[in-house]
Amino acid sequence: MSEKKREAETKEIEKRNPQGELSALDGVEAEAAVNEALAKFGAACEAVKAKRRRVYERYRELDDKMKGPGLERITVPESNPFDLDALKRAAMETGRPQEAKEWIAAVRAIASSAYRDTEFLGDCMDVLSKCGEYLSRKDYQLEKALDDLEEERKQVIAEYDRKVTKARGELTAHRDRVHKEIVAKATEADMSFTENIPSCFAGDKTARTIGLVYGPDVPVKDQLNAFLNTARLRSSLNSAGDPYKHLKNLPGGYVPGEHGNMAVAVVTESGAVSSEGKTLFFDRFRRKK
Repeated sequence: MSEKKREAETKEIEKRNPQGELSALDGVEAEAAVNEALAKFGAACEAVKAKRRRVYERYRELDDKMKGPGLERITVPESNPFDLDALKRAAMETGRPQEAKEWIAAVRAIASSAYRDTEFLGDCMDVLSKCGEYLSRKDYQLEKALDDLEEERKQVIAEYDRKVTKARGELTAHRDRVHKEIVAKATEADMSFTENIPSCFAGDKTARTIGLVYGPDVPVKDQLNAFLNTARLRSSLNSAGDPYKHLKNLPGGYVPGEHGNMAVAVVTESGAVSSEGKTLFFDRFRRKK
């Protein structure tokens, strides 16, 4: 088919199927019309495949014949093989020249585009003219609805992020308040003025806070339970009647009278007295009433 003839047929198809055929229909009617047009187009696709299948079946039939024993396409003359006239006669009279031409035609037809089929091209233009505008408009509406939902989701997420941040800040502030108002103040009171006395009496400062937990990730219940356990532990007496208990954890232990280089004091009503009965040096500077 010539290009001019094909262009003329294409214009005729477009003229027969003007755009916007479903523009006057809405809702259920338009959807039903689209479904009908799509079903018709599906049948057209199957029809052009059936056409190509018939050509393919003929190609297979010819191909089997061409491959048959003793059925050479052309038989070159045994005598005078270089005679052009003899070659022309061999081409027309021997082999299967007509079937060979049909075989080539079938191969080329199968390799051709389905859009070269005038009827199928018309069906393609028809479904586009009937459904193209409606499907494009519906696509735009669906895409816009999706974009609106995504934007709404972003706003909702942003709002909930603000709420979560606020709630987390309130929780952190509450837990920090409990720590500052109870645990921290009690710890400060427990450690007050201990820095101004000999360390052998004050002991390790970190030991006073071992077991305390606090922070934005620590629930108030855990903070208070840890504080209560620490307070109970710190409120227990070392050992009744044993004034040397606080020194017995030294390496090897302390034995009165055997460690002359250690100053051990017992607080009595008359002041601080060493293990040897001597008044300690800091009592000499203590103002007594």
